[in-house]
Amino acid sequence: MSLINHSLKYIQALSLDVALGGVIGAMFVASYAHVSVGYQTYVVLGATIWLIYTLDHLLDTKNAESAPITFRHRFHWTYYTSLWGIWSFSLIMVLLLLYKLPNSTIWHGVIICGLVLSYFISIKFINTSKIYHKEVVAALIYSLGMFVPAISLLTSRIGMDIWLLFVEFFAIALVNLLIFSVFERSIDKEDGFHSLVIAMDVKSVKSIAWGLILAVFVVAFIGTMLIQSKDFLVAQLLIAGMNGILALILYKSGFFVMRGRYRLLGDAVFLIPGVYLLYDYVL
Repeated sequence: MSLINHSLKYIQALSLDVALGGVIGAMFVASYAHVSVGYQTYVVLGATIWLIYTLDHLLDTKNAESAPITFRHRFHWTYYTSLWGIWSFSLIMVLLLLYKLPNSTIWHGVIICGLVLSYFISIKFINTSKIYHKEVVAALIYSLGMFVPAISLLTSRIGMDIWLLFVEFFAIALVNLLIFSVFERSIDKEDGFHSLVIAMDVKSVKSIAWGLILAVFVVAFIGTMLIQSKDFLVAQLLIAGMNGILALILYKSGFFVMRGRYRLLGDAVFLIPGVYLLYDYVL
């Protein structure tokens, strides 16, 4: 068991679970929309998510004079030079793979890259502790990454069901990040990292998270009433499950804060759409 926990610790530190969740989410959207997405796109997506998260952590630890408190930041601080080398090589590989992707997917990706660039400029070069948009933009980028591979290949207009799914995934991704910021407020503050909860306060951020959780349940309920589709119903059941787990983490914060359970389960939430892939394959 200790070996499993040890492995999970490094998987989380390297954001590999986050990258996998993004790929599974993209496969879910493609399966739901009945769009055939090439494996090269999923490889590029997973690698790009890893590049973004790793860059964020490397920039966070760039000017740290001593080892950060959190394991993931301490890991990036300890292996700073090596990780930059791996990051640079991975970026080159992603750029070389782009020619394998459909043109429409590439152009949609360019738009997301512009958003990512704006995000890093605003977070890293604006000298203020009052940063309110970090989690919102990060959740938006992550959600767009999951939907772009399929949406970019659609030959028809985007239906209301796809829009509702996007709104739900965005809200869940944002709740996930808000919960993490609540649990890690004191650590981030001590290490000098920015988050919404530092700019505001714990009570306000928790209220926002609960409001988003309630909104997802409401959207799921109304959506199933308006869209009479078995596939959509199955998707909403999975969404409700993801949302319910995040609600449980927030409600039982005292239990999930121990040994970082909140992060393990919070990131694992994005693996749940994989159940839809099994459902689609069987049926």
